[in-house]
Amino acid sequence: MKNRFFVVLVIILDLIIIVLHQLGVTLFNCELKGDSFEVTIVSNPEEKKFVNSYEGKIDGKKYIIYIKKDKVYKCGDILSVKGKIDEPQGRRNNRGFDYSLYLKSKKILGTIRAEHVEKVGEDKTFKGRFNKKINDLRNEIIERIDSNIKKSNRGIIKGILIGNKNDLEDEIKESFRVSNLSHMLAISGAHFSYIILFCTIVLKKLKFKRLRQSLTIIFILFFMCLTNMTPSVVRAGIMAIMIILASIFKRRADVWTSLAISLLIQITFNPYVIFDVGLQLSYGGVIGIVLFYKSLEEKLNKLKELKVNKAIAVTLGANIIIMPIMMYHFSTISLTFVISNLICSSFLGIIIILGFISVCFNIPFLYSILDFFISIFSKLVSFCSKIPFSSVYIKTPSLIQIILIYILILIFYLIITDKLKLERIKKFVVIILIVVISLNFRIPTNNLIIHFIDVGQGDSCLMLHKNYVILLDGGGSKDSSFDIGKNTLLPYLLARKIKTIDYMIVSHFDADHAEGFIYVLNNMKVKNAILPIQAEESSLYKKFVSICEVKKINVIYLKRGDNFNIGDLYFETLHPSTKFISENAMNNNALVVKLYYYNTSILFTGDIEAPAEAELVKKYKDRLKSDILKVGHHGSKSSTTKDFLEAVNPKIALIGVGKDNKFGHPDRDVIGRLEANKTIIYRTDMDGEITIKIKKNGDMKIRRLIN
Repeated sequence: MKNRFFVVLVIILDLIIIVLHQLGVTLFNCELKGDSFEVTIVSNPEEKKFVNSYEGKIDGKKYIIYIKKDKVYKCGDILSVKGKIDEPQGRRNNRGFDYSLYLKSKKILGTIRAEHVEKVGEDKTFKGRFNKKINDLRNEIIERIDSNIKKSNRGIIKGILIGNKNDLEDEIKESFRVSNLSHMLAISGAHFSYIILFCTIVLKKLKFKRLRQSLTIIFILFFMCLTNMTPSVVRAGIMAIMIILASIFKRRADVWTSLAISLLIQITFNPYVIFDVGLQLSYGGVIGIVLFYKSLEEKLNKLKELKVNKAIAVTLGANIIIMPIMMYHFSTISLTFVISNLICSSFLGIIIILGFISVCFNIPFLYSILDFFISIFSKLVSFCSKIPFSSVYIKTPSLIQIILIYILILIFYLIITDKLKLERIKKFVVIILIVVISLNFRIPTNNLIIHFIDVGQGDSCLMLHKNYVILLDGGGSKDSSFDIGKNTLLPYLLARKIKTIDYMIVSHFDADHAEGFIYVLNNMKVKNAILPIQAEESSLYKKFVSICEVKKINVIYLKRGDNFNIGDLYFETLHPSTKFISENAMNNNALVVKLYYYNTSILFTGDIEAPAEAELVKKYKDRLKSDILKVGHHGSKSSTTKDFLEAVNPKIALIGVGKDNKFGHPDRDVIGRLEANKTIIYRTDMDGEITIKIKKNGDMKIRRLIN
């Protein structure tokens, strides 16, 4: 009964935290005011493009501090910082990444961009000195790895041994993700099993068993600090300690109590940790193994007794609980996870043991052996990532669907443990399955729904009408380290229950309008691609067309006068003409289309500038009038001229622009002209995703994600 008390208590607390968050109740928030702060650095610098980022504490509360690279600071340094507080952003698109919640899950209250920094001392407190010693030891381990392991393998061994993934190459990270092996780069129960074994061997000469066990607990706590106390580390560490304490006090260890207490400790220190994906996967994996391992092994042995049955049962059990979490957060499922885990798991144990011994005793020839095993391990992970169906994108399930899926998993558990007969609940199971599947379909609309997506400094517009899905521009980034298509656009479409695009329209092939399409083209079904005739063929254009050829996507080229219908939508092509504008040819020969939906009209302008606008005014002055204007070139001063704006005379203006962008978009004069025209302005940097629902009679309903 006592065992169940902790489990029920933690479940109730988790539900309360989730409900409070959904209701918008903030459990803690950034309370800093002013622009001068005393910061104690508690981490190594993490190199960004223009600055170094540090974790720092102000009055005992954690913040991220961005400091210019001209000086590097160490853990324990006390700094006088003058700078600007940035309030972390929440979701900017439907079901998009919530940076604010992510920071809260790490108990980080906010970010500060330092303008002036001066070192004023060092943290001499016991906690500060201890943290510095731990950080120095972590740096020593990293230095030993860097000195003895080849560059391509360093990130893997740092991730496996101390949970440091900063040096992992993007390609390697992707291989682990696709092959469903990311958990192998996290600290888990296996690490603590080896630590307990190591302590047992080293301390076996000590006479008193309780002293040996107490020293083992101290060593476990030390290792937890060394690996940064991430949620998965805390879960595994506390469970290991609970097993040892059960032995000390001559009690039977109970896994459910251990799980509950470890989670209770974590949410006591930080309620938002419940939203950490790593925590969810860590606890989910253990729960799956506890619930399903024995029954699955028995069933497998009845089919055929094999040496790998235990490993298969463990992998299947863990993934039964983990898979819905992966579906919800990453919109993926793996159909080959058993194969991947069987191939790679045996190498993981060898690498952990060799890694610990090599780092502790710094023996050169052991590093060579370790390097050899990591190379094989890396190649196997890469091989597993290339197995067909290793990672399959799916439409992102809703929270209701996930709850229903877990109800089905509970029924499955009761059936395989012979606690329930399928015949008794067959109809109930069928009903749940029908509901889960039906919720996965997008409901067609007879209205026109426009989602102006926040893709940072770029444009992307999703239009839904009847069964048609139209995507005009795909955003992109001139920073190669962040793929808008992979990280923003594809997850957004999947969250909107979209896996097929009927028409992909490209205004022009600047990176901030078309780069995001590449990943979507490779991972989603596209029926038609609509492009303007090209004044110049860029490398991005050639890449786009090449993918279309391989995937047999119908490519349609438009020029002035090539008008077309999609359902009740009529598109009039106004630009480019066959006489290309030579000045800034990419922008000024972008596709300009006017969309008519009954009595409502919308003008999409790509990145056209003053020369193209002047040509359009001259050619179509009386036909440019539109209810909605997608403002050209993100509100740049080179666009939205006075004459053009007077000809369009829009009621509503949409501006796709990145928050705090380096270009200064939108230009003040452009905003001034729009305001003078009494145009209502919506912009993605301030409003996030903008949704417009237009009815046949012209009634509009506009919703901003950020109010």
